[in-house]
Amino acid sequence: LHWAIGTKKKDLLRLCLKVCPDAANCVGSNNETALHSMLDFQVYTDDDIKALLACTKAETLIKKDNNGKGVEVFFKAFTKAKDVLNNRSKLILEANPNVLLIPSRSHGNMLLLDWAMKKNDIKLVEVFCRLCPKIATVPDRLLNLPIHNACERKSTPLEIIRAVFRAYPRCLSTKDKDGNTPLHSAVETLSGNTVVQVVNMFLGESTKCAAIQDKDGNMALHSACECDKPSSKVILRLIQANPKALEKRDKEKNLPLHSALELGDVIEPDVIKVMIDTYPGAVKIKDNDDNTPLHSAVENMRKFASAVVDMLLKAD
Repeated sequence: LHWAIGTKKKDLLRLCLKVCPDAANCVGSNNETALHSMLDFQVYTDDDIKALLACTKAETLIKKDNNGKGVEVFFKAFTKAKDVLNNRSKLILEANPNVLLIPSRSHGNMLLLDWAMKKNDIKLVEVFCRLCPKIATVPDRLLNLPIHNACERKSTPLEIIRAVFRAYPRCLSTKDKDGNTPLHSAVETLSGNTVVQVVNMFLGESTKCAAIQDKDGNMALHSACECDKPSSKVILRLIQANPKALEKRDKEKNLPLHSALELGDVIEPDVIKVMIDTYPGAVKIKDNDDNTPLHSAVENMRKFASAVVDMLLKAD
């Protein structure tokens, strides 16, 4: 079969496959499969690739040429075409989606999903996650799942986060090396309408992740109150999902209310009121510096100081 491919005579190729279809799974002297060989010749069409693929086993598609030191046939297909999702790589990917679980040497030894996410390539991410959902379960060297990485990049489109999440919805309880769940990562990094939709998507799947603390004792509510651009909608949604989070203190003994007030005139008084009304006992709790929420308010607030101080005093 390898010899027939080298002759570029398609009638010989068809005869070999008819007589011995399993020859498609044998390797040549350089450990190359028949598909490796076929990709070296432009004379062969996509239909020829399909005919050979029909006889090729899934495990054959992950064999490396160059005596095991080269690349799998999927990577050879898109490298030669300079396009990941060219017709030939699509055919091979659909035949064995698990090739996506192999790090790409030509892309810094990272999984193609991570590479596609860094490029913000929505189409690639959606195709990879649809064909090989298992790819969303593979952590990187820092123990980040793809969903962590997606949520920790400010510019990640919502469509990418949605595709990765749908591939592995059970990711919500998984922590990275800092103890952050995907919900922590989202509220700390994302902003605007994106963070609101992501939080609603996560909590719509399960509210249990809103009760998980990171290694510093922060729940997602703490993180939402401490981030660069706090979202009132996110804070209120997290309170709705887990009101008890208002009673939890981080390693510095800060309640979410302390964290919110220490930002100054950032979080609207209406949100502060909900936090106080939901857990009135917070007004008497001291942090590591013996500050109550009242101390935090008068020290950091200007525009909202009068209204917030009034709320705190009434609650006490």
